[in-house]
Amino acid sequence: GHWFWSEFPKYRRQVGEIMLGSLVANILAVSVALFSLQVYDRVVPHQSHATLWVLAVGAFLAIALEAMLKLARARLTDAAGRQIELSVQHNLMRRLIGMRSDKKPLPPSGLFAAMRDFGSVREFFTSSTISTLADIPFIAVFLLLVASIAGPVVWVIIAGGTLMLLPAYFMQKKMIAYTRQTQGANAKAGRLLHEVVTELDTVKTQRGEERVLRLWDELNTLSSHSATEQRKLSSALTYWSQGVQQATYITAVVLGTLLVFAGEFTVGTIIATGILTSRTLAPLTQFAATLARWSNVKAALEGLDAIAQAPQEKEKERTYLRRQKIEGRFELREIMFRYEDDAAPTLDV
Repeated sequence: GHWFWSEFPKYRRQVGEIMLGSLVANILAVSVALFSLQVYDRVVPHQSHATLWVLAVGAFLAIALEAMLKLARARLTDAAGRQIELSVQHNLMRRLIGMRSDKKPLPPSGLFAAMRDFGSVREFFTSSTISTLADIPFIAVFLLLVASIAGPVVWVIIAGGTLMLLPAYFMQKKMIAYTRQTQGANAKAGRLLHEVVTELDTVKTQRGEERVLRLWDELNTLSSHSATEQRKLSSALTYWSQGVQQATYITAVVLGTLLVFAGEFTVGTIIATGILTSRTLAPLTQFAATLARWSNVKAALEGLDAIAQAPQEKEKERTYLRRQKIEGRFELREIMFRYEDDAAPTLDV
């Protein structure tokens, strides 16, 4: 299986617990909207104090239970993520150590940069990202509730959610291109720095200071430009999703108000619909930001793929002897080793 994605099925039980917690938490989140609906439509007209306090206590309990479930979900996610991280890092280092010397997929600085970029992968798969992904399927629950309460207003929310995600989806190729350009420039700058540090006397002897400085500035300029363009695009996508969320809320309230004027809605329906609109679109706003960050993760995974798929010194099909203690006298005669059949011998005893 894949060196990274194959780790996730090992934690099916934890994933099931996370999804169950998300289901209960999202159901409890509906309580605030239902509380507002009942208060404005039934409690206020009848001035029922007892009903008001019963509803308020129930809403507070639901909020507290939702917070506890989300905290437990975050702990489960962090625990599973920590185990996956340790396992993946162990496997990557094992592949790096066992790599054939004549089949290195990247230069030393590239290998170092690829291993370092695993940090962006680790930061992406945090509890916040996993929680966002876990909440996405339950958007359907909120949409069904809005449809049952507010009828046609649900189409406004569906249209708003679609508008939030489309730009982030179509901009993925551009984001990935900027990320690759930035990482390529950084890798070249790293190689240049390594060469200058290790061969500083040679650079001075050959009077290469100006050429090195010029090349260094060019690489840093390219890296800075690509990173800046990527940040601009990411910020634009974030601002777009936030703006669409607010516009969708306003549109839903305006449509609900018009239906109140027509005698089809109540004030409580508008309040509940507004709350559910914000609640439905909140995971989509976070998901749009997640898509903007995915370009960094995908580029990092591509670099790590080169390490994970590099040819190894030891073949899986073969069994190797390993002795902890060697006793006796051994002689090696006429032993020759070469990496390729037509290559020069690397070892000749």
